Amino acid sequence: EKEAHHNEPHFHITIKGEGSGSYRISDFTAIKTNIPRGTEKKLLEWARNNRQILVDTWNEFNGYRVTVS
Repeated sequence: EKEAHHNEPHFHITIKGEGSGSYRISDFTAIKTNIPRGTEKKLLEWARNNRQILVDTWNEFNGYRVTVS
């Protein structure tokens, strides 16, 4: 149950002392997070600017079983 979203292309962010979260690659919405909003906003800006890296990494590490374009 807690991994129900695991086939959905996503990435994880962990910030020591601040929290962690997982986000959809498709639209950058949070699946689950406890990262402070101000920090999250900066991180998601990076993610939007580097979406292709997230896509390529997802596809590589997941054996292309669920691909993102």
